[in-house]
Amino acid sequence: MIPAVGYCRFSSENQADGFSIEAQKAAIEEFASRSGYSVVRFYVDEAKSGTTTEGRTAFLEMLSDSKSGGFRAVIVHKLDRFARSRIDSAVSKKVLKDNGVSLVSVLEHLDDSPESIILESVLEGMSEYYSKNLSRETKKGMRVAGSKGRILGTIPYGYVADSGNRFKVVEEEAELVRFMFSEYAKGVQMQTLVREVRDKGYRTRRGNLFSACTIAQLLKNETFVGRYRFGSAVYRDLPAIIDEDTFQVVQKRFNDHKRVRPKDKGTIYLLTGLIYHSCGEPMVGYKSIKKGVPYYYYRCKAKEPGGFIRKDAIEKAVVEALVSFVSDEKTIARVTKALNREIQKAAKTEDAKKLREELAALKDKDSKLLDLYLAGTIEKPLYEAKKEELDVAIKLAENKLAACLYSLKIAPDVLKAAFSYYAYRIKNGLDEPNSVQATINAFVKKVEVLDESIRIAFNFESKDSVVAYKRVNAPP
Repeated sequence: MIPAVGYCRFSSENQADGFSIEAQKAAIEEFASRSGYSVVRFYVDEAKSGTTTEGRTAFLEMLSDSKSGGFRAVIVHKLDRFARSRIDSAVSKKVLKDNGVSLVSVLEHLDDSPESIILESVLEGMSEYYSKNLSRETKKGMRVAGSKGRILGTIPYGYVADSGNRFKVVEEEAELVRFMFSEYAKGVQMQTLVREVRDKGYRTRRGNLFSACTIAQLLKNETFVGRYRFGSAVYRDLPAIIDEDTFQVVQKRFNDHKRVRPKDKGTIYLLTGLIYHSCGEPMVGYKSIKKGVPYYYYRCKAKEPGGFIRKDAIEKAVVEALVSFVSDEKTIARVTKALNREIQKAAKTEDAKKLREELAALKDKDSKLLDLYLAGTIEKPLYEAKKEELDVAIKLAENKLAACLYSLKIAPDVLKAAFSYYAYRIKNGLDEPNSVQATINAFVKKVEVLDESIRIAFNFESKDSVVAYKRVNAPP
């Protein structure tokens, strides 16, 4: 008798269609008894999709155990129980084949002949088609549900799902949403709005402080005016929190502050999207030609009188100020201190918290397992096997936690080396303007052109740098 194992799987929609675990086991055992196989074990995945091996723990365990030589065949009721993705099927069968294990189907009698190989490919293709068609039909059902106002994805702040899985306004959260829209529509700056929201004691649903990014995403969400997007579909007539006029005023503010693209597309303007005239309007790249000679400028988008500056002059001033900024020891010390403060906060994030909880749970299991063994409840072989599994899981969890926390640490020397690299990159990257532009964008928040000076606001810095300049060579 050839030692074999049976593999059974059902996804929840198939449980009542003759594909139950009991039915699959019975078919496999009957087939094995008349085909010269001895089933030594069953591997079972319940309510698992066959479109991927991820999450199918019994399947992955079976592949791992195939290295031991304890069985020579894997028997399935149908090939689609093994996998519905041709890629996963091919990869998994290669693992079995490399370990000297064959795959056998009760209902599809296949061997190593060319005809069987073709037939197997066709059957796998049909299974994959079925899976993708099921996905398509599911999406169709979701579109119908969406048209009836039911929630299909993430529930935005300000709403919960009612008993019919439809949007229901949470008045306390809706109050904050209205406040944010109202303030931003009035012209309040984003950082001021962030401070106001934090001062009021509001937090996100995960318990975190609201950030500029979080508020910006919230202010762009159409759900608040009764429109809900899922994929390419738009569903309407949902309970609105914000009126359309306020929403459009807020969107206009965002659009007005979008980074502009230079009008002179043939030249790279290093300060694109960062440079503003004293009137508040952004400045765009501009080329003027006089007697066949090109002159390059940044010009105020509103074309204010005197709202221009030579490209080479201001870019040189900004680059020199940036090199000085990243080379300053006090700056490096100050930025390191600020980053480490953020690191301490980040160490308490959800990711680290979850990893700590996972590690604590595994160690608790390890302790309880030892108690069971010492009490004589389980035998030594079972204890050793389970202990080995837990040791691997604990080590993996420890490594994940260490990697998470390590990624949140930074030393002054590391930052100094990074800043030195950036300074070198700026000084020696004149032949690679894209590289210099990326570096400028990483450090410079805003450049403001005043009458006789340039104000440069850096990231990581509370005080702006002011550089004097003289206006020369006005555009012809």
